[in-house]
Amino acid sequence: MPTNWWAQPTLLAPIIKMDIERPILSVSKLSQLIRLDLESEFSNIWVCGEVSNLTLSSLGHAYFTLKDENSQIRVVIFKTRLRYLKIRPENGREIILHGGVSVYEKRGEYQLIGDYLEPKGIGSLQLLYEELKKRLQEEGLFDAAHKKPLPCLAKTIGLITSLGGAVLHDILNIGLRRNPDIHIIINPVQVQGDVAVPQIVKAIEDLNAIPEIEVIILARGGGSLEDLCCFNHEAVARAIYASAKPIVSAIGHETDFTIADFVADKRAPTPSAAAELVVADRQQLLQYLVHTQKRLELVFRHNLNQNKQRLAKISHSRCFVHPAQVILSQYQQQLNGIKLHLLAAHTARINQSKLLLAECEQRIIQQHPKHKLATHKIHLQHLHNKIIAGIEIVLQQKKNKMLHLSASMDALSPLKVLNRGYSICLKQPEGELVKAANQVSKNDSLAIILSQGHIICTVNDSKEDNYYGRKT
Repeated sequence: MPTNWWAQPTLLAPIIKMDIERPILSVSKLSQLIRLDLESEFSNIWVCGEVSNLTLSSLGHAYFTLKDENSQIRVVIFKTRLRYLKIRPENGREIILHGGVSVYEKRGEYQLIGDYLEPKGIGSLQLLYEELKKRLQEEGLFDAAHKKPLPCLAKTIGLITSLGGAVLHDILNIGLRRNPDIHIIINPVQVQGDVAVPQIVKAIEDLNAIPEIEVIILARGGGSLEDLCCFNHEAVARAIYASAKPIVSAIGHETDFTIADFVADKRAPTPSAAAELVVADRQQLLQYLVHTQKRLELVFRHNLNQNKQRLAKISHSRCFVHPAQVILSQYQQQLNGIKLHLLAAHTARINQSKLLLAECEQRIIQQHPKHKLATHKIHLQHLHNKIIAGIEIVLQQKKNKMLHLSASMDALSPLKVLNRGYSICLKQPEGELVKAANQVSKNDSLAIILSQGHIICTVNDSKEDNYYGRKT
């Protein structure tokens, strides 16, 4: 099949017209053929454009659109490649991207799979520098809290620089002139080119392994941004940060600033200034010691004269001229003070005892039997009156209740009924109360109780109908 077979419709026209077996492709097969063709044709290309619509997925992949004035294409950089990029894609940034074209078969869309990118145009090194500086600053490698102090009087110094430059001679001349006894251990490295970065990193590690070294100088002469790029490398910055010994950076001219300068514990504007920072000037130290010695002598003499004057003054004092009088006077004053203190304490004790005695007397009076007896009599009379009043109330209540019950009993008394002409009929001899005529028979004996007396009679006849004064 030709490479651009899809661009030749004349080849398909005869097949469509003829009623023979036609090469019918599925959508998946067509997408697969397109992908294989595009990937083989555009597998190693460089594309320039502006980043837009940047999205970072939860898996760490970067998706964005690369566009120019007329067209755009989707780009994906997978996590495995993204982590090794020196700069990251950002919206609005113009980049040069390396990768290959691929087809996402499920949607039939083509896209670029990127594996490397760099900033576009002149100044790319500066952009890389700014990018790395920003990232390391956010990680805290420039923080002052991590800066180690320089030793005051270093005896052994480690030096990392090139053997061929003037930097080595400047540092040695200034260091040995300031202190001929200084010991400088040199670890020579390349300070430019591809091999410079691993050599500098290893030199820092090697000098850290020497216990005698107290401070390390990392130095190089001036140069362009390209010449100094090894000192703007992330590996060098992290090696400086990980160093257990303080590092002084002296790279380039006074106006040159590298990433190593920001990470180092101290930056010197020039290599000569680094030597002056690290190596103390022995002549200045000697002058300082001589000056300090003179000041100490003056202070000592001044203190000695003051002490002599104080001693002379004390020797002429009354305590030394008449010691017995002074001592007796002191004891007399102490004795008077003790006497006054005892008198005051005795007076206070007497007053306190008087107050206590008066309080006890008052308590005794309150506890006297007569006082308590009068109190108890009053209480007893109160209780007596209370009991009498209570008894009278109870008696009155009982009387009222009894009268009420008596009236109720009188109202219900059978005698009252008998007084109204009624009688009670009892069957003899049983004494059974007769309420109905069918309870008695002829010749039964009855006892009729009246309001006054009773009657014994015999039954002649009994009827069950009511009788209301009829004549028989």
